[in-house]
Amino acid sequence: MDEQEQQSEMVGESMSSPTAEERRARNAELATWEPIGGGLLTVEEIVQAVREARGE
Repeated sequence: MDEQEQQSEMVGESMSSPTAEERRARNAELATWEPIGGGLLTVEEIVQAVREARGE
């Protein structure tokens, strides 16, 4: 099972609201994951994407 399938499965596991402790544990886990798609975008990449979306 790949990471995306695991994430999808985890989303469906619990429909009740998580406790603060559960949220903190989940956030700590997510903080250790590598970004998907290469990481954060630069300002230049964001500006370029906005211009492309506007048709400029």
